[in-house]
Amino acid sequence: MIRSFMDEVLREYSLPTPEYTVLVNLRNYGPMSSAELARRVFVTPQAMGQIIASAEDRGLVVRRPDPTHGRKLLARLTPEGSSLVDACVERLTEVEQRFLGALSPREQRHFVELFAACVDHLNAQRNETQAVSNGRQPTT
Repeated sequence: MIRSFMDEVLREYSLPTPEYTVLVNLRNYGPMSSAELARRVFVTPQAMGQIIASAEDRGLVVRRPDPTHGRKLLARLTPEGSSLVDACVERLTEVEQRFLGALSPREQRHFVELFAACVDHLNAQRNETQAVSNGRQPTT
């Protein structure tokens, strides 16, 4: 249900959810390769290539060579992409507030803490899986 509200908001901006997810990651974490983005948002490298190409065609991202690795291209937000993310985040925050409105302020804080713990757990599992797939020992 939450996803449908999110999709509805993003449609107002003609922005598919996967593209929004990429733009938010670029805003929050800075320039990244398409391979890094694919791992971060759990899509195949091929799917990420299409997502980035679409965002690039719309002027939301640009790709430039990585100064430390000549063969790697880094995607980064354009000013237009940054403005679009800001507008979407503002609208999605309104949706979030409607969703959490059934809870008291104390319950909202508790819910957010529990949700953050779940996200942290998933991120730790992803990092462990990546470490193993790269031949390293997990750091847990």
